[in-house]
Amino acid sequence: METIEKLITDEWGLKDVTINQSLQNFDNRSVLKLHTSQGYFVCKITKADISHQEFAKRTSIFSFLRNKNFAHAPIIINTKSGNTFYQKDNKFIVLMEFIEGKEPAPSQNNYIQLGTILASLNNFNDFSYPALISVNAIRPYFQGLSEKLPNNIQAHYLQLAKKIPDIDALPHSLIHFEASLKNTVQKPDGTIIIIDWDEAGMASTILDPGYHLINYFVSEDLKFDINSCKAFYASYLAKHSLSNIEIEQLFNASLFHALRYIVWGDTQKRWTRILWALENRDLLLSALR
Repeated sequence: METIEKLITDEWGLKDVTINQSLQNFDNRSVLKLHTSQGYFVCKITKADISHQEFAKRTSIFSFLRNKNFAHAPIIINTKSGNTFYQKDNKFIVLMEFIEGKEPAPSQNNYIQLGTILASLNNFNDFSYPALISVNAIRPYFQGLSEKLPNNIQAHYLQLAKKIPDIDALPHSLIHFEASLKNTVQKPDGTIIIIDWDEAGMASTILDPGYHLINYFVSEDLKFDINSCKAFYASYLAKHSLSNIEIEQLFNASLFHALRYIVWGDTQKRWTRILWALENRDLLLSALR
């Protein structure tokens, strides 16, 4: 493939393009920070392992949010021909604005802002495409995840995974799926911008607020930040109402996330946190009242 600098110049019309920094580098994706005469941008280069049409669906989230005046997502930069991405050989190239800022501190004020932002996102129910992940889509993978765990954990882990109810049957809306503070950038003026929209789409609403309960408000040394938890859910529920059934199932949505992510860190600590959460379910849910 021609150099990324020349491609950005030719297809987006930016000038004096140089690679400023490599932000991420995986087997199937790399993320670069670019400097140009017009300012800084982020370039995502993804292996084209899906169709052109399918990738267009995934990038349509940015146009949708911009049309909805949702101010907490990066702006995608269209090519000179008006497309949201460019395909070259076996790569998809996306160009986005660079958000100047840093990861927000896990403070009550930031959780209040995140709860409000997430609620406004979950109020959208007219996006055209489903989220890439659902509970039922993940169910077949729990067996493989269990095999990565210590032998004394595997049976209990699978037992918990099998008991996760049909969360996918609950009301749907537009969700991000992983909108934690770690997936945001806080601009110098304090505004929080959510990044990494790769898995966003229509799915059960409670998967978004449920993502935080165990994974973020209970530390791996079993400290429950009840004040931040209350602040987050109070701000969320002030802008997006959940039915009684959804409230009842929010813990199970959080348990689903915790079981899915158990291998992406200290497995024993994450398992101990799951057991602690099960024993203290009423305490955790008290933060929603």
